[in-house]
Amino acid sequence: MTFSVGFRAPDLKQVLREYSEHIIEQFSTDTLWRDPDLTPQSEPAWLNPEVVSRLHQKLTALMSNKEHFEDWLAGYLSAPKYPTAEPEPLEQTPPLDQAQPSYRDESVRIVLSGTSSEQPQYLYANGRRFTLDEGSMPLARVFSRQRLFDTSELLTLAQSESALQLLRELAKLGFIYQQE
Repeated sequence: MTFSVGFRAPDLKQVLREYSEHIIEQFSTDTLWRDPDLTPQSEPAWLNPEVVSRLHQKLTALMSNKEHFEDWLAGYLSAPKYPTAEPEPLEQTPPLDQAQPSYRDESVRIVLSGTSSEQPQYLYANGRRFTLDEGSMPLARVFSRQRLFDTSELLTLAQSESALQLLRELAKLGFIYQQE
């Protein structure tokens, strides 16, 4: 029997493959490797170490942007494990009744990201990124820790415009709901 605590433990080969594919998607179709100052070689089949070094530097630079990688990784780790189970987005934001409890959909996967766990800058839910500020941080932290909410507490946490917008967006996406 296998148990998983927290995030799935991804296979490093799979992570590398997925991230590489993500980087490739960022390129236009006409991106070519150019080396205009390359001088003709006397031996055409020789793999010049200088050429190897230049191409290695270019490829390494593509993979070395830590902020880009962190953004991708948070989206990757929070992507729905079973996309068919993801809640259907609603056309309108449903009203939340303070007298009724609210729930986080069971399929929603959460990652908080930023320089500090106490003050995350981003909430990722099912691969979607939400930018946080001082007003929306408390709501995001509660949303990430619980599956059952006192709706009046959620509404209290949504006092700022940014937190209210976040709550509305989460409800509209079906990530937060109330029983009918």
